[in-house]
Amino acid sequence: PGGAAPPKRVYFDAYERMVRETVRHMGSRMLASECWNEPNEKAFFTGTSTELADLCKRVYVATKSVDPSIPVICPQADDPSHLDAVYSARTSQGEPIAQFCDWVGAHVYNRLGEDVTGQPFARQQVEEALRLMVDMGRKYGVDKPLAVTEFGLNSCVVQGTPAHPNVFGRMSSTEAAEALYQSVAVFRSYGVVALGLYSYDHPNNDPQCRPGGSFIRMTQVDDDGHLKIDAVVAGRVTDAVRDFGRAMQ
Repeated sequence: PGGAAPPKRVYFDAYERMVRETVRHMGSRMLASECWNEPNEKAFFTGTSTELADLCKRVYVATKSVDPSIPVICPQADDPSHLDAVYSARTSQGEPIAQFCDWVGAHVYNRLGEDVTGQPFARQQVEEALRLMVDMGRKYGVDKPLAVTEFGLNSCVVQGTPAHPNVFGRMSSTEAAEALYQSVAVFRSYGVVALGLYSYDHPNNDPQCRPGGSFIRMTQVDDDGHLKIDAVVAGRVTDAVRDFGRAMQ
C-alpha cells in the first residue's frame, strides 16, 4: 500500500504530532491543511471510512492547535460524483467528517467554461461539476465554502464543440488562454475560495496532445522541439488571479 495506507492506529498520536509540527514549521506560508488525497481511489487510500474520518479529525485538531485561522480542507475525491466516499465517513465516535473541515470540495478535471458569447469551449463543462458538488453537499447537509485543490485538463480527453472544434491540446495559445480564464471565472461565480491549477506535462507525442503536453497547457514546443513557458497562457492565467482572486483574510 505504501503511501496509500493510513498509519496504524498505534501511530495516530505520532501522525497528529507530525501534522502539528509541520504546520508550526510552515507558519504564515501555510494556506490550508488537507486531510487526504482522493480517498475514493484505492491507489491513494486503502483504509476504512472510519480511519479516514479519524485522521481528518486529527489533522483538524493539530492544525487548529497551532493556528486556528488556518482552514482545514476535507479530503477531495477525484470527481464530484465520488463525494459519497468522503461525506459518508464518520469518526469512531460517530461524528461526520465534515465537522472537522472548514472547506469542502472535489477535484475537477477535463472541463472548461464558456466564451464571452456563451458558447462552450468543450463538451465537458466546469459548471456541471460545480452544480454536482453543491448537490452532493445538500444531500449530506454540508454547507461550507468550496475549494478545488486540483483543476486540470488532459489535452487528448477534452472534446471540442461546434464553436470550438479543436481539442484543448490543439487550440491556439490565445484560445486556450481564454478558455482557462473563463473557466476560473466560473469557479469564482460559485464562490470557490481556493483553486489549485494542476499543471503536469506528460511526455505524450500524440499530435492531438501537442503543443503543450497535457493538463493546464503552461508550456509550448519551440522551433527546436524544446518545451518553454507559453507566455500567452501564463499571462491570461495571471489575469484570472488578478480579476477573480482575493487576499486571504
